[in-house]
Amino acid sequence: MIVAAVWSAALVGGVLGVTTLTGRDTPAPAPAPHVGEQFNAPRLGGRVVTSFGSLTVSAVEGLTGPTSAMHLDPVPRGMRPIQLNMTINNLQQRSLKFSPGWFKLVGARGSYSIGWTTRLSTMAPLSARQVLMRVAVPAGDALPSLEFRDPAGRAPVRIELGRAKRIQIFNPATHQHGG
Repeated sequence: MIVAAVWSAALVGGVLGVTTLTGRDTPAPAPAPHVGEQFNAPRLGGRVVTSFGSLTVSAVEGLTGPTSAMHLDPVPRGMRPIQLNMTINNLQQRSLKFSPGWFKLVGARGSYSIGWTTRLSTMAPLSARQVLMRVAVPAGDALPSLEFRDPAGRAPVRIELGRAKRIQIFNPATHQHGG
């Protein structure tokens, strides 16, 4: 009796499955795009996974004051000095040799090399460091993207930095925000 009940249930399940799979002539609607996908793009405040751990660019500041305090060459006319504040996480069990050459800014008018960075040659295993980077970029509303080239040879990642009108001003000579 139990065997007959099991076979009956299997037969009903099989019939329902075949009916479901073959009973529709119209194609299934395309799935809606995932709403969160647009928020996964690397951007200011977002986490970028790297071969050694991760990094996050947490702030962009406009710089004012003497260029010698910014540790930059004289800033050419039409350019503005900015500072990027990032956290680099070394999640490896071994030291990480840091290189400012992993980074450059890329915009509509070209690329811009990092002019100065926090002195950091080697990161200890399982550590995190705040790193400042300073560079001169074209004046205007749109900031270039920060391009990161992973030392393991992965494809470059571009991190969107946003709009210039929203950045705070910092004077490295006086260590004052706001000008």
